Amino acid sequence: MQFHMPVKLYFGPDLIKTLPKSIIASTGLDALTHAVEAYLSKPATPVTDTNALAAVQLILGSVENAFTDIENNHGDRERLMYGSTIAAQLFITHITDLSKRLGIPVFKDLNIGKGQFETIADMSFHNNSNGSNPRPLEPEDYLKILENAFE
Repeated sequence: MQFHMPVKLYFGPDLIKTLPKSIIASTGLDALTHAVEAYLSKPATPVTDTNALAAVQLILGSVENAFTDIENNHGDRERLMYGSTIAAQLFITHITDLSKRLGIPVFKDLNIGKGQFETIADMSFHNNSNGSNPRPLEPEDYLKILENAFE
């Protein structure tokens, strides 16, 4: 079994400006789910609860307007991205904690070097989920993502 964990995240409100409404809705609700899960999880703390509630407020306060007119609602795009980023951080923290408790290695523990990036990029391209990406990606695109993320 193989596990992948990014070390960098690139985001910004203008990156989602041209996404289809269905992607805005599904990813916004997915982020909302992560925030609620973090709030309800057993290893929650006052800090994670505060961040989870902030993410819920940001996402709920912006996802509808972002869905309605993503291109012209910069402020809602920004709040949606910020709330989603908080939810992602909470999710990664929760998954990393769970992985450690279950003994599942994270990416940095697998001693994967740049020499293996082409193989990983090719495997990602041929993964069944590639067709569901909002934008078409080629193996070279995956390779660039890996190179940027693991500098």
